[in-house]
Amino acid sequence: TLEGILGELNSTILSVMKMINFTNTKVIDENWIRAYSSAFPNRKSCVGAINFPLDALLGRIIPYIVECLKEGKLDLFLEKPAELVYGMKDNAIDPDYAIKDFKSLFPGKKITLLKNAGHFSQEDEPEKIISLIKSFVNKN
Repeated sequence: TLEGILGELNSTILSVMKMINFTNTKVIDENWIRAYSSAFPNRKSCVGAINFPLDALLGRIIPYIVECLKEGKLDLFLEKPAELVYGMKDNAIDPDYAIKDFKSLFPGKKITLLKNAGHFSQEDEPEKIISLIKSFVNKN
């Protein structure tokens, strides 16, 4: 089950990352595993990792979005600088879906597609991500 797998991220983090297509396995060592798994020392600490995908999948995030629309806060959000960098080998969120959503919220904003990166683009193509972040920050 989702709760079973994500509730044990202290020991399953690498397997979970590989399932959603973490591609740069050459960076993995004991320090790397410890850095990712230490955020999840017990089942209680995994509550966010368990609920975040369920919020999207089950539509539990919709009331929050509707509330933002009612309060008129969405315009403030949409005025912020935005850029999408997306790993095209992502198995967690279909790239076409994510790109379409981004374009609908931020038409005309820059999109960079990383053809060899998965869901963890910062791990799969770190130098490219660093360069893109620096460029974005300097422009904004």
